[in-house]
Amino acid sequence: MDNENLPQPNEPVVGSKTIITIVPFILITALVVGGAVYAWQKTSLNKTEQSLQTEITTLQNQIKELQDAMKQEQSVATREEEDKKQTSPVSVTPGNWKTYSDEEFGYSVDYPCDWEVTGYKEGEVYISYPGWRQMPEGGGSVVISVEDKTLEQFLEEYKDNPSYYGGSIVSQESYTLNGISSNKLVMTTAIGLDQSFIFISRANKSYIISFQDYDDSHLGIIKTFRFID
Repeated sequence: MDNENLPQPNEPVVGSKTIITIVPFILITALVVGGAVYAWQKTSLNKTEQSLQTEITTLQNQIKELQDAMKQEQSVATREEEDKKQTSPVSVTPGNWKTYSDEEFGYSVDYPCDWEVTGYKEGEVYISYPGWRQMPEGGGSVVISVEDKTLEQFLEEYKDNPSYYGGSIVSQESYTLNGISSNKLVMTTAIGLDQSFIFISRANKSYIISFQDYDDSHLGIIKTFRFID
């Protein structure tokens, strides 16, 4: 009877084989699962990186569009401000300036109090700095003349008689003077000085203002030119 309770010699051998079979299966399963998890995580990470990169690119494009729009708005605002400065009527005359008004031809202009206004013929006045006769090519005077001629006739006269007028027209452009549409012309004189003209057509008359662009007083005077009727 004692021999019946003793372990059989083959039982431990069967248990070891089972363990040897299960362990590799567990390892293989762990590797497969681990690989699958790693692959999923890598794929998910790649998708996240791609999504983030797309968002970054989109934001960069939006920022560039905003910057371009701001630059464009600033450029438009600058041009509008420059146009406003050029075309806005002069509303304030310096306290030491006088006003010349021509009721017949319906205009007025302001000038420094130490300057003088002289009429040489009907429709033509000289607004002159004292001692202007000593300056070359009438450099001290702003001349306003009202004539019955078109811009084309004015240009033809200078073209046909350059020696009589002392020079020839070298440039022409549209111009706005104190809110008035006009044309600006530049003549080069025989001694090389530039003489500028503002040509305004109104009510079958031509208002021609002669001045020097390099003279601040001249520029201040012509900017006050206005019609009063």
